[in-house]
Amino acid sequence: MKRVNDMTIDEMREFYRLLRTDPNQFLLLVEQYLQRYPDDPAGYDMRADAWEVLGQFGRALDDINESISRRPTPWAFQHRALIYRAMGRYEDAIGDLNSFEAMAPEEWRGSFAPLFRADCHASLGNEMAALADCEQLPHNHWTPGMYGTPAGNRQSVIQEIKRRARLARAQPR
Repeated sequence: MKRVNDMTIDEMREFYRLLRTDPNQFLLLVEQYLQRYPDDPAGYDMRADAWEVLGQFGRALDDINESISRRPTPWAFQHRALIYRAMGRYEDAIGDLNSFEAMAPEEWRGSFAPLFRADCHASLGNEMAALADCEQLPHNHWTPGMYGTPAGNRQSVIQEIKRRARLARAQPR
């Protein structure tokens, strides 16, 4: 297998298609990749993807931590935030999303990261912070609801964020 940086876009798409269709085979190929390129942070990031799909969030966290220790990028922090979010570790997810924003404010504004952070704040019952993040969404925002975030246009996302925050506040601590 070629180094990730040497793959074409089509090769990368095909490789990640395997993650959706056969995550165990994807994991096997990533293991082979890491044997060949043990110092490449991308290998650890890809293996974290596989562990996530397989529901092994602790292993995914170990690998994304290794990736970040080798090359801390805004996207790696977002990836780790999504793992933390899946684990219910919302404060940790918010911290990593804050790191993403500080490292790359332009990329932040063009990403789904404000929505991810809004959802984490809502999950903690912090409606004001969640709505502040929603204000960063473009007015023509639309999402299919990836990673369990609210789906729809900006207004429907905001309504769902408010509902989630109310539900979180109503839960006994």
